Amino acid sequence: MSITNNKVSVVVPIYNVEKYLNRCLQSIVNQSYKNIEIILVNDGSTDNSLLIAEKKAKEDSRIKIISQQNQGLSAARNTGINNASGSYICFVDSDDFVHPDYVKLLLECILKNDADISVCDFLYIDENGNTWKRKQKENKIYNNEEALKDIFCKEQNTEVMTWNKLYKIQLFKDNKIYFPVGRYHEDNFTTYRLYYYANKIAMISNELYYYLQRSNSIMGQKFNKKRLDIIDAIEETKDFFKNKNIKLYEEIQCYEIITKINILNNMIRDKYKGKEKQNIIKNINRNSKIYMKNKYIDRKTKLALIILIGKGNLYALLLSILDKIRKE
Repeated sequence: MSITNNKVSVVVPIYNVEKYLNRCLQSIVNQSYKNIEIILVNDGSTDNSLLIAEKKAKEDSRIKIISQQNQGLSAARNTGINNASGSYICFVDSDDFVHPDYVKLLLECILKNDADISVCDFLYIDENGNTWKRKQKENKIYNNEEALKDIFCKEQNTEVMTWNKLYKIQLFKDNKIYFPVGRYHEDNFTTYRLYYYANKIAMISNELYYYLQRSNSIMGQKFNKKRLDIIDAIEETKDFFKNKNIKLYEEIQCYEIITKINILNNMIRDKYKGKEKQNIIKNINRNSKIYMKNKYIDRKTKLALIILIGKGNLYALLLSILDKIRKE
């Protein structure tokens, strides 16, 4: 079968992104792989986003617009899944954009390796057009257990995000996988499930996705309690694998402590005073002996555990000093 016989659904959730939307849509319309449908889910936008989408739809018959009341990113993605007619599906956030070969190379990768999910590398980009990346990725083929360990154990070659991946759509539909409506960190509730049901995950090092970093995004704002949704995602992850009788205890513990320390760092930097901060410190201290024995947790994290003993005052002081040194 020719590669061009494979239809790909590209889902774009849209909410008040008039400043960025045209760039995003143009990058999808200009894909070198042409057999795509572009599903734009207008999630109750109150700016000119819908007008921009409608104008683009008049120019390209592959674009389908679905409007709904504002329910959030997860609900918009779910609408895309339910209305997709392709054999494969990918997601592009409406303030981001993609390389012209984004779909082509991900599809070639998934077909060449007989995989259920293909993954690409990405670049961060700011509003001035400056790009950077955290670390170099590598081409690699994973079975599902290897891929789960990758996102749980700090390697993060494939990353947990939804948008740098192409999926066989049946992974969602056969296993009734949907994004959690009304929750932050929606990817952390879904990616581990998709990996579990996939037989093979293929990673390519090509930088095909441009992830916009803007100060007024959800993750760019001051800490708020909704960020703690990720802890619920971890608890769901534990329950999921316990019910499947799959032993990934230490791997998930590694994922848990790294996540909690990152949350704590954000709380300290944003001077968050809520009781949740001390609850996290108490939880870490209560389980520190278990974490210290975990072979997947690195020395740097274990040192942080030692410094966190007590109420975390010494840890907060050292974090503040290190932040000042980095800025100098």
